[in-house]
Amino acid sequence: TSVQAKTYLGEGEGNVRKVLWSEGDAVSLNGYVSTALTADQAGSPDAEFKFYNVSLPYNVVYPASICGEFTSDGKVTVDIPVVQEYSATSFGRGAAILYGCSESEDVPVVLNNLCGAVKVTLPSPAAITIRKAMLLSNDKTAPLAGKFVIDTRSGEYTVSQGVRTIALDMEEVSVAAGGEQSFYFTIPHG
Repeated sequence: TSVQAKTYLGEGEGNVRKVLWSEGDAVSLNGYVSTALTADQAGSPDAEFKFYNVSLPYNVVYPASICGEFTSDGKVTVDIPVVQEYSATSFGRGAAILYGCSESEDVPVVLNNLCGAVKVTLPSPAAITIRKAMLLSNDKTAPLAGKFVIDTRSGEYTVSQGVRTIALDMEEVSVAAGGEQSFYFTIPHG
């Protein structure tokens, strides 16, 4: 994770795991991109991003690279990736979208998860090579990726262009006989 700019899953108990920051991570505040985190700021669930000449309210989205325009009422268009990067122990770069808002200089922005991480584990009785992993939604009203408009204050979102399939970008993953392989996808909450 130290060479990739992305949040990632840390250790935890059961299904509860912390999301940790990486070197190079940056957020978008009212449409302005922050300075990137340095190596000594990585590996923690807390981060301090620096901005210059930005006024209240503070509408924040992570990662900065997925943001479209912010509106004056705290809404922003984000692009949840249709093809996510494969990672053996976490989700891919740019897939874990976080949002938050603060209307006071005295109150820090608390970032909330727009997406949940879905772990799919495939047991393998024989040795296999996996070349593609996809997650499909059978609900026509619940897209998994595409363009979404988020309200950074409430966390509510609407779909502007949604798709019902997510694929992982990977080369080949080998699984030994009697082994198993897990895949992590991120999808919008709800």
